[in-house]
Amino acid sequence: MSGRLHGKVAVVTGAGSGMGAAMAEVFAREGANVVAADISGQQDAVAEKIGRNNAGIDGEVTPTAEYSDEEFDRVLGVNARGVYLGLRYSIPHLLRNGSGAVVNTASMASNVAFPGVSAYCASKGAVQMMTKTAAVEYAGSGIRINAICPGPIRTAITDSLPPDLITKVVNATPLGRYGTPTEVANLALFLASDESSYITGESILIDGGHTAV
Repeated sequence: MSGRLHGKVAVVTGAGSGMGAAMAEVFAREGANVVAADISGQQDAVAEKIGRNNAGIDGEVTPTAEYSDEEFDRVLGVNARGVYLGLRYSIPHLLRNGSGAVVNTASMASNVAFPGVSAYCASKGAVQMMTKTAAVEYAGSGIRINAICPGPIRTAITDSLPPDLITKVVNATPLGRYGTPTEVANLALFLASDESSYITGESILIDGGHTAV
């Protein structure tokens, strides 16, 4: 069995850990030639493990009126500008190829407010709208662009948040638990594969039902 991504090249940013590492592993298992990228340097270990990135930061937890300009710019620079640059430099290659799929990582925080992380919410909202805009721009060229919107997923980012904050989020989630990076990777796999050939411009929640209540 050749796999759902057989013969395709997948560039995964943030592949050194968490959801990015899980995506790299799942994509490789399904036959893709994976390019693993990460500023941490851990991508080499992931690449060695799979045999051949998904980057984001949360920023400080501070009320909006007390948030520093420098921290706001840092979060937007990684989370929003990083996605923009990914689109800016990958789309020309996909155009030359005549087809392709992009899966951006937004967040359930692009749909609902979380006090104290205004920069993070703003950055993920930007990802969602860049996804929609680029999807419309390039749909006629055979390029599909979607975003996934994870809820509380057990990663280094959630482990770094104040325990009371993440506990409240998990307790308010109908499924009553963290999601796993592999569960998110499976959704990304679907959107990257030809199985989702009629889906573009969408931001799909994977949040255990959190935003449904």
